[in-house]
Amino acid sequence: MFVVQLSVAGEFSFATAVSCTRAIKTGQKGLFVDDDYAYLVGQFSGVATFGSTSLTSKGDTDIFLAKLDNREKTLWAKAFGGEGIDTANGVVVDVDKNIYIAGQFSDIARFGRTLLSSKGRHDLLVMKLESTGKVVWANAVGSINADSATSIVTDNKGSLYISAFFNEVASFGPVTFKARGNADPAIAKLSTSGTWLGAIQMGSKTNELPFAIALDKQGSVYLAGYLTAEGIFGRQTRKHVGGNDLFVAKYQNLLCPYRKYSLCNNICTNVKVDHNNCGRCDHVCSSKMSCLSGVCQ
Repeated sequence: MFVVQLSVAGEFSFATAVSCTRAIKTGQKGLFVDDDYAYLVGQFSGVATFGSTSLTSKGDTDIFLAKLDNREKTLWAKAFGGEGIDTANGVVVDVDKNIYIAGQFSDIARFGRTLLSSKGRHDLLVMKLESTGKVVWANAVGSINADSATSIVTDNKGSLYISAFFNEVASFGPVTFKARGNADPAIAKLSTSGTWLGAIQMGSKTNELPFAIALDKQGSVYLAGYLTAEGIFGRQTRKHVGGNDLFVAKYQNLLCPYRKYSLCNNICTNVKVDHNNCGRCDHVCSSKMSCLSGVCQ
C-alpha cells in the first residue's frame, strides 16, 4: 500500500509505502487530509509496518488508523478489532481535530474500552477518537445479516452523517427500519457525542449499495452508489436500465422520517411512547404514569 503527495500543479512531492506480511488495503473513502496531516484507515491482516510502528492483527482482519505529516513521516498508527473481520471504510476529522471512522465489525471486537458484539454476519460501526488516536466512543447498528457504514462526513456544527446499508431489521437509535430488499441504503445522523439524531431509508426489492456521502453549505446531504433494480428514494422512483446503475440522491432536512417522530432537543423522538416527550416535545409524564399513544396514563 502507498500514499503519494502531489503539489497543486500536479508535481510529484513524495511517496511512502506501508508493508504487510499478509494483506492490507485502504477503505473506499479511507483518506482524509486536514491542514498538514493525512489520516489513513483500512484493514489489514498479519503484521503491518507504518514507518517505525508495527501493528499485528488479532483476527482475520483488523482496522488500522495512521496519521502522517506532509514530510512523508508516519506520526503514529493504531489497530482496533477482534478475532473476526473488521474493516474501516471512511474517515473524517472535525475542526477540533477529533477523528471519526465508519466501517464494520464481526463477532466480538474491542474499540478502546468498548467491547462490541455483532448481531449478525457483520454490524455497522462508527467510532470517535481523540487527535492522539485514543478511542472516545464506539457505536454499532446491526441486524441478523450484514450491515456496514460506507462513508462519513461532518458539518463541523456538532453533527456527523454516515452512508450505510443494512439487511432485515435495523435500528438507528429511536428509528427502526425493515429492509425492502437484500440490502437497503440509509443515511443516518449522529451527534459528536454518539447520539443517533435521525435516519432515512431508501431502496427496493433487490440490492442498492451506497459508497459516498457529502454535504453542501446549506446542509443538504448527497448520496452516491449503485442499484440493481428499480430504486425508491423518498417519494421518487428511479428505473433500472441494466447491470449496476449509478445513482446520486439529494436530501434536505434529514431529521425524522415518520409522522409519529418529532425533533425534540435535536433528537428524533417517538412522541407516542417517550416518557419525557409524550405527545409533544418536553411534555413529561409523572413518575407514576406511562406514555401510551402520546398520552400520559
